[in-house]
Amino acid sequence: MKDVKSRNILPNAINLILSFIRRINKSGRIAKKIIEKLGKGRYDVKKYYSYQAYLKDVITSYTSKNILHLVIDFCNPSCKIFSVDEQKFYNMVTRNLVLHFIKVEGPLALFTSKKEHKTRKIDHLKVYRFIIKDLQHYYRI
Repeated sequence: MKDVKSRNILPNAINLILSFIRRINKSGRIAKKIIEKLGKGRYDVKKYYSYQAYLKDVITSYTSKNILHLVIDFCNPSCKIFSVDEQKFYNMVTRNLVLHFIKVEGPLALFTSKKEHKTRKIDHLKVYRFIIKDLQHYYRI
């Protein structure tokens, strides 16, 4: 991320991603498909969004660059609400939702936006590419 403009867009892009993965009205349809396909009836969509609310409360201090890693990797073995298996499964759902947002929802919203200037749109796409490369480096996705 050598470009100063792109660095200024990174926190905005991450906030858009977090908003997408935490809101049922934005990502519920996709989350439901992922959970039904991979969860085999053991997990449900409402509990996924409860888990996201739990993460938002638990993860209070962070830098915007590392928040995606925290949200994707977080596991609290002493949690009484979510088992370790549930946490790992919901983290996997989160990874899939993040990738879906970066590859589909984010660029689509960006290209249809009349607010963003053309050069800013390119900067947003660079940031999305940077996030994908960063996540691929750590998670082999």
